[in-house]
Amino acid sequence: MAATEEELIPESTKRRKPKKLSTFDEEFDLGLFSLIARRNLKWVGLIFIVGAILAFVYLRYAPRWYEESTTIQLSFANNANKVLQNSNGLYEAGDDELEAAVELMRSKLFLERIFNALPMIVSYYTEGTFKDHQIYHTTPLTVTPDSNARKYLKGVRVYLNISEAGGGQLAYKFNDSSFLFPFNNGQWTDVHYGKIKVQIQNLKMLQDFNNRFKKNSCYFVINDSVNLADEFYPLITVTLLNPEAKTIKISCRNVVDRVASDIVNEMAQEYIKFDLEKRRKSAENVLNFIDEQLNTVYGRIKTSEEQLDTMHKVKKTDEQVEYAKQNISHLFTLDDQVSSAAEEVKLLNYVRKEIENSKDIDPTGIISLLSGSDYGSAITEYLTTLHHLVTERQQLSYDVTAGSPQMTHLNTQIADESKLITQSLDAIIQRINSKKEDLEAEADRIKSQYLVAGSSANNIEYLRLQHLFSIDEKYYDDLLDKKTQFSLDKAGYVPQSQVLETAVPTQIPVAPKRSTTFIVAGLSSASASLILLVIIYLFYNEVNSVEEIERLAESSVNMLGIVPRYDKEIPVSQLVINHYPKSALAESFRSLRTKLQFIRTGSLNPKVIALTSTIPGEGKTFVAINLAGIIAYSGKKVIMLDLDMRKPRIHAVLGLDNCKGMSTLLIGKDTIAEVVQKTETAQLDVIPAGPIPPNPSELVISKEMDQILEKLKEQYDTIIIDNPPVGLVTDGIAMLQKADYPLYVMRAGYSKREFIHFIDRLYFENNFHSLSIILNGVNLKAKSYGYGYGMKYGTGTYYEA
Repeated sequence: MAATEEELIPESTKRRKPKKLSTFDEEFDLGLFSLIARRNLKWVGLIFIVGAILAFVYLRYAPRWYEESTTIQLSFANNANKVLQNSNGLYEAGDDELEAAVELMRSKLFLERIFNALPMIVSYYTEGTFKDHQIYHTTPLTVTPDSNARKYLKGVRVYLNISEAGGGQLAYKFNDSSFLFPFNNGQWTDVHYGKIKVQIQNLKMLQDFNNRFKKNSCYFVINDSVNLADEFYPLITVTLLNPEAKTIKISCRNVVDRVASDIVNEMAQEYIKFDLEKRRKSAENVLNFIDEQLNTVYGRIKTSEEQLDTMHKVKKTDEQVEYAKQNISHLFTLDDQVSSAAEEVKLLNYVRKEIENSKDIDPTGIISLLSGSDYGSAITEYLTTLHHLVTERQQLSYDVTAGSPQMTHLNTQIADESKLITQSLDAIIQRINSKKEDLEAEADRIKSQYLVAGSSANNIEYLRLQHLFSIDEKYYDDLLDKKTQFSLDKAGYVPQSQVLETAVPTQIPVAPKRSTTFIVAGLSSASASLILLVIIYLFYNEVNSVEEIERLAESSVNMLGIVPRYDKEIPVSQLVINHYPKSALAESFRSLRTKLQFIRTGSLNPKVIALTSTIPGEGKTFVAINLAGIIAYSGKKVIMLDLDMRKPRIHAVLGLDNCKGMSTLLIGKDTIAEVVQKTETAQLDVIPAGPIPPNPSELVISKEMDQILEKLKEQYDTIIIDNPPVGLVTDGIAMLQKADYPLYVMRAGYSKREFIHFIDRLYFENNFHSLSIILNGVNLKAKSYGYGYGMKYGTGTYYEA
């Protein structure tokens, strides 16, 4: 038993359902992207032109930035070391001083000191149309504000309206109010909240500025060091070039080259002065302590001298003195130890006071004082640790706020270390005082044993006073030696830091650079173009190739072939094969004619070819006319039927009469012989659509249509039917079902991707398993994949349905 057509369809094919097509492609299509790029070259070119224009405008009006730098080498030496062989080198630079120097020069406090030294309290400008220009160093005038004006008018633009005589007016806005004050050259002028003196040195230059830019364009701004430090802080960089060589680079960026060079040069010189002041201050503190001790010891020496002078008058014999020496030598030793303990207590109390009162302790002088002490090594270790913590806090203060977690943690460490040192000092002082009390008690015991009434007692007391005098005298000499040492240290300390490279204005801007600007403009334009093309690609919704249709289609629809785009002039009849029989277009229709023979149909003598599309403009009428022509050229008798009765076109392109046709034939008004019209092509007849009926759908599906087709099959070898688009009306579906060769026309670069959904629906829902697709308007010249992409769609008249 023969299988039916439904049974011949694979089960997997029958069960497949069409999916909803998206305008977004799931896979990147390089060929499509290349096509989009070629089609939008004019927009890409426009983007690059706009980018170039913006680059030129930016280079013309953007402020030019200059960068100047200086290099300083840090090195410290103490010339006193050459004089005092036992000097401890109190001021030799440590390893952490380079980092401390860098952080110091980065700090805003240091910058405030710099701007106080530079002539930048008043800035002078000329106002231009698009940008202002700062006048520096060679200013034609000098403005001197008093303290009130500096306090209340800082940051206010004060314009100078110059008269021919050299005077003029000061104009500015303050708190939304305008003020105007006349001034005389070189005299103080009362202004709102203060006084200002204007001294014009070069009136001609000032007038030239007004003529060059615009009238009354000169103005000045009063600054303060705090605002200047805030303004220049992000423009100044301090970097450590070489730790081994101890070199630091200071750089500054500014729109005025001379300002940048002056700032970095002043920073280098000011740091040398600042460091010298800081290091000498420690020696001054120690010298003050030594002077206090000298005064105290000197007072004791004077008292001892007076007591010795009084007792010297008492008559003594050598035998008595010698006897006393032999008996009280141990007492003298005790006195030496008591005196030494007392001096140690004074020194330790001084160290304790310095630690409690000094926030940024410098231990170098204290360590020198403690050298030789029994407890010096232990305290020195604590002081060194404390000094490192204080230095770390100073460096951290330039980067974080006082209440930051890092600063709070560091302050806690410093407080703990200071407390540990003071506790250690208290313990040492208590131990020394206890020892001192024991020594004094032992001395009192010896005194009570040997001190008897009479001349022996006087002799012993005399020797004791003489011994104490020698002790104080020796200690006084030691203090004088230390004072000499510290005085030489202070005077001998000189900064050996030197500026290796002085900043000189180069007048070469570092920004904006012409080459960099155009490179950035080019890259930005390229990025914008790429983004534009990607957006167009993502939203691109046209069909362009056979492969794309096959990839997007869910149905196993046949691809009959392509019709290339024809760039030459299209005849009015749109019958290209007649005028250009050797063209690629004619060859494509010959290929379609050949492929039709291999399409399997259910009819033993297939004759009916029906063409449709989704929407008008896809070229189904053009394809129908030329396909009919190429079949007629093969010697077969062909007739074309225009069933697009809502919008008939065949009669117009072929120059035929449309007074009667398919509409009058279907209602029985005319016969086939009366409506058939000849064309200029032999073997090709046409039945136009005729007058537009009110019910074309009912006419197409009527039994009269079947009868007409049967009669035409008897008279013609091939019947080609031009149906209306199925995306708009359903008239064409009925004829596609009756056709032996249902053909669906799509146009490259015009038909939307979702149109493939109509094809899948016809395939699955209406069982058009013999439906074939013809892709019209393919550009064979485009270098692409598959059958090619179209580049200029819609320009040929033959595309219109």
